[in-house]
Amino acid sequence: MSNAREIAQLGSVSSGRKNIIINGDMRIDQRNNGGSVALSGSAKFSADRFTCYGPASGSTSTAQQVADAPAGFTNSLKYSCGTGVSVTGSDYASFVQGIEGYNSAHLNWGTSDAKNVVLSFWVKSTLTGDFSINVQNNGNARSFVTQYTINSANTWEHKTIQIAGDTSGTWLTNNSVGIYVNWDMGFGYGSTATADSWQSGDFRYITGSVKINETSGASLNITGVQLEVGSVATEFEHRSYGEELALCQRYYVSGDIGSDGGYGYKYSAITTIYLFNSSGKFLVEMRTSPTISASNVVYYNCSSLNISSVSTKVFLTRVSASAGSTYRAIGQWEADAEI
Repeated sequence: MSNAREIAQLGSVSSGRKNIIINGDMRIDQRNNGGSVALSGSAKFSADRFTCYGPASGSTSTAQQVADAPAGFTNSLKYSCGTGVSVTGSDYASFVQGIEGYNSAHLNWGTSDAKNVVLSFWVKSTLTGDFSINVQNNGNARSFVTQYTINSANTWEHKTIQIAGDTSGTWLTNNSVGIYVNWDMGFGYGSTATADSWQSGDFRYITGSVKINETSGASLNITGVQLEVGSVATEFEHRSYGEELALCQRYYVSGDIGSDGGYGYKYSAITTIYLFNSSGKFLVEMRTSPTISASNVVYYNCSSLNISSVSTKVFLTRVSASAGSTYRAIGQWEADAEI
């Protein structure tokens, strides 16, 4: 009986998802397919679910999904600095994953039942030394800042960071950001003298930390990112490619307009034709009603593609056509519901 009970307990532990991070192995890159992304002050995505920031001026930096990884992985996310600059004032550069509140609610942060977590990841850099990383709530009013050390240049190293559950502050548990995890590549504000404990305020780095953006030609790669309940890092949770892709498509997805034929016939003088086809239904329910844009649209006997009635599950495409004409519109669309 005891053996049966132990087997049942092991099964219950292994059956759920333990990694709160999405696309931690950087396999999914829907937008760029491994292409380099120039960073210039605004949020850009290279590998899915990882927002990449670079300074608005001075340094020329890029982010890219690359086929460079430690054993057991195939990809990593690489941050590269072109021309280094002195990081000051309001400069900021980082990798960030914003974790949806629905996915972090079980941590009970902001309450006396807050659970401890452990963050683990693989990292490689051309530079050595102490690098900052921080965890924050949605309003950046609660901050946990710590450092990890890269000992050898151009060598994959595994890092583990223990984070006590925060019993204070406001931690959202809806479809907005519940938790931010930030890797510092060059913050010029938010320094702190207090490490490894929760603080009230917007703190991003520890003074003296290495900043990639200050060294011309410097780079840093991460992969195998995992955030899990507990105090001991366990082996990275390798989900199937299809499952990981579906998790990413809650936040961003693209498709073809008219890919199923999209033909119709106009019998009246009404100038608006409705096209109902498979491209109007999202593959998974999105986090919120997304912003949809179309590109490379080619019209046959019609014009003025319009997208409306957008929800978390479907959208409607419309074109204008002449009475009595067959028509078709083909192209691509993308839907963005990122946080």
